Amino acid sequence: MTVAVSPDDALQIRPARKISGTVSRLLAAEGDTFVTGRVETLDLTFDGIPGDVHAGTTRRSGGREPWYPRGTEMRNERQISILASDELAEVARRMGIDRLEPEWIRRQHGAGRSAQSFHDPAAHPSGV
Repeated sequence: MTVAVSPDDALQIRPARKISGTVSRLLAAEGDTFVTGRVETLDLTFDGIPGDVHAGTTRRSGGREPWYPRGTEMRNERQISILASDELAEVARRMGIDRLEPEWIRRQHGAGRSAQSFHDPAAHPSGV
């Protein structure tokens, strides 16, 4: 189903479905740093990764949320990132570089996972 949001845009509504993928590596920014490195395991809770700078059920809004006054308490969705290796390869190709490793991406999340065979992660709803 496609819903017209404006004359120039269309919002595609996708039905609920099961998704699957293969985790190829786990990464974490341990301690007080944003430098990510490989880890063997990640402990995940409803607050994110215990001890991570981005852990917590809520957080304060900042410049990334112009619809809220700065400092507004809001739901914390900055706990984990999923990066697709096929999309990283495509970005590297377009940039004219040999490869783009997930560890090189400085993102707002302190930890994440890189997935293979996880088609189009950007199309999945927030919170997945």
